[in-house]
Amino acid sequence: MIALAVGLDASSQIFCESIVPGLKSNHVPDEGGFEKLLSAPPEITPTVILCGNSIKDMAPLEMAQSMRNLFPHARVLYVTHQREGFDKKDLIKNGFNDAFLLPLDNEFLREFLENQDTSASGKSFRPVKLIDIKAGTELKFDVRVFLPQNKKYVLFSGGGESFDQSRVDRLKKHRVGSLFVAKEQMPQFAAYTAECLAKLGKPDTEISETERTERLRSSVRDLFSEVVSLTRSGATIENGREIVADMELVVKTFILNSSPADWFLKLQNTMGSTGDTYSHAANVSTFAGLFSIGLQVGKPEEMAMAGLFHDLGLAEIPPQTLEKQESERTPEEQGLYQKHPEYSIDVMMARKLIVPQAVTTAILQHHERWDGKGYPKGIAGAKFTPEAQLLSLANQFDNLTRIEPGKKRMSPQEALQTIQKGGSLAPEFTKKAQSIFPLE
Repeated sequence: MIALAVGLDASSQIFCESIVPGLKSNHVPDEGGFEKLLSAPPEITPTVILCGNSIKDMAPLEMAQSMRNLFPHARVLYVTHQREGFDKKDLIKNGFNDAFLLPLDNEFLREFLENQDTSASGKSFRPVKLIDIKAGTELKFDVRVFLPQNKKYVLFSGGGESFDQSRVDRLKKHRVGSLFVAKEQMPQFAAYTAECLAKLGKPDTEISETERTERLRSSVRDLFSEVVSLTRSGATIENGREIVADMELVVKTFILNSSPADWFLKLQNTMGSTGDTYSHAANVSTFAGLFSIGLQVGKPEEMAMAGLFHDLGLAEIPPQTLEKQESERTPEEQGLYQKHPEYSIDVMMARKLIVPQAVTTAILQHHERWDGKGYPKGIAGAKFTPEAQLLSLANQFDNLTRIEPGKKRMSPQEALQTIQKGGSLAPEFTKKAQSIFPLE
C-alpha cells in the first residue's frame, strides 16, 4: 500500500502514522504543499489518500474532487478528530470512499488500511464465530485462538485438516466463541461458510454468524454517524423518527432475530468479542436484549435499543480525554467523562429521538450503583431501576468477558461473581443472573 496524507489534523496524523509506516514523509500539511502536489504529482501513484480539514480555505469536498481528478484509481478517505462539519453520508456522496471520525472510528480505519496493505500478509487476523465452523468438515484455511494474556495468535487447526468434534468440544469447554483467521484467508472462510449453509438447505439470503456480526457492527457505526452528523438546528421530528426506525430495524434484523427459546445459545455466541466502540455497543445491545428475555426484566426490544445508544454521549467528550485510560485522566477530565450518560440523553433529545421512557432511564442510569457510589447522579437503592440495572449488567458483562490484549478473559460465572462482589447491582439481581449460567 502506498498512502498519501493531505491536510490531516495533528491527532489524526499521529494515529495514521501508527498504522502506515512512512506516512510522515508523505504528508501534505498546508496550502503550499497542496499546490505543489497539484502541479507536480508523485511519480508513484498512491493507492490510498487520507484527507483532513486542516488546510486553510480548503473545503473537504473540494479536496476530494481534486484528489479524484489527480488519482482516479486511488481510495480517497476523509479522516478527522473534529465533529464540526462531519457528515458521513454527504462526504461519501461527494467523492470520498469513506469517512472516519476518530477516535470512534479508530478500529474501522485500522482494519481498512490493513486490508489495503497486500504486502503485509498474515500480520492481522479477523475474528470468526465458532458456530460457523462445522464439526467433521475439512478446512481450507488456518484457524487460531487468541491468548490475550500473551497477546499471541496460536495455530489451533491448519488448512487441510479435519475439524472434528473433539476440537469443537475443547473450545466450548473453555468458553471460546470466536476463532481467528488471517486476513488473506478470509475469502476461503467466506466460501466455506457459504458451502456449509448450502448443504444445510439454507436460502441464498442466509448469512453466517460471522457476517451477521460484522453487518451489525457496521450498522451501529452508521447509526452513530447519522446522529453525530445532524446539527442541533437541522434536526427534525422526521429525522428522529427515521433514526428510531433504523434502530428498531437493527434490533429486529441482527439482535432479536432468532427464536426467544434460543436466547441462551445466542448469548454464548456473542461472548468473547473484541472491544472497539461499535462492537461494544452491538454486544451490550445483544446482551441487554437477551438478559431481558432470560431474567424477564423490561421489554427485550427496548433494552436492546438502550444498549445501542448507551454510550452515544462519548461522542461529546474531547478526543484527548476519551483516548486516555481512567488512571491517566485529571479529576476535571474524569468528571467530564462521567457526564457521558447525560450527554447521551442530551444528544437524543437534540436529535429528536422519541423512545420509551424505560430506554432513556436505563441509558441515564447505566453507570449508577445500588450503593449510591455511581454516576452521574449518585442515586441508590430502589431509585436505580431494574431496566437500568439490566443495562449496567450487560455493559459490565461485555467489558469483563471480551477479548482484550494483556488481560485474562473471564468466564460468564467469573464475570458475574466479579459484578456481585463489586456491589454495583442489587444482590438479588446478580444472584438471579448467576442462576442462568450452569456452574463450571
